Amino acid sequence: MIAKRMISATAAVALLMLGLVLGPAAVGKEPKDGKPAKQEPAPKPLFASTEVLRITITAPFSTLTQGGAKAEAGVAGTLSTQGANPESHAVTLAPRGIKRRDPEICPFPPLWVSFAEKPAKNTLFKGQKRLKLVTHCRPAAKFQQHVLLEYAAYRINTLLTPASFQARLAMIDYVNEKGERITTRLGFFIEDADDMAKRNGLHEINAPNRVASAQIIPQEAVRYALFQMM
Repeated sequence: MIAKRMISATAAVALLMLGLVLGPAAVGKEPKDGKPAKQEPAPKPLFASTEVLRITITAPFSTLTQGGAKAEAGVAGTLSTQGANPESHAVTLAPRGIKRRDPEICPFPPLWVSFAEKPAKNTLFKGQKRLKLVTHCRPAAKFQQHVLLEYAAYRINTLLTPASFQARLAMIDYVNEKGERITTRLGFFIEDADDMAKRNGLHEINAPNRVASAQIIPQEAVRYALFQMM
């Protein structure tokens, strides 16, 4: 409930700001030819719902949290879902990010979750290969709010443009290789960039470090700046 209220309030502010900057036509444009707007392809099962997942990730987390070469190489683990249709997947976990990869900044880093085998068609993770997982970073209670705020920014961006990443919130039990629960914290998965591009008839490119302003669509640049600010 707290997350829903926060998303609704912040979304209203964000939409107002965007309308002031771009004008009302930029948010939800009318089709020029009078034909109905083309529907974008549906997200993959993981992102087809906003219901909070309940999952367990089991791995030697001490290796990941200590950093160094062993952590960068990744560790083998298991991702299991709870609920009416439980499933289990062999995965490889590795730290990701830039500053948050530093153990002094985030004792528990954000993670790459790579699937060892292609998930079956009837599973929640159908079509997934490698996913970004946003974690809690630090154990303090306020960092759970940071996670919710970051998640809210992703959800708000989907209201502004289909060219945005889907996100799925999860309550995660982190369990070590001995079967001992380390902690339970909120986190969320972020849609793969290639999947987001395909939904929008686009493709992912390896851009240079600097892109000329003339190559950027102004309206998209404003939306991106707003997303980064949030």
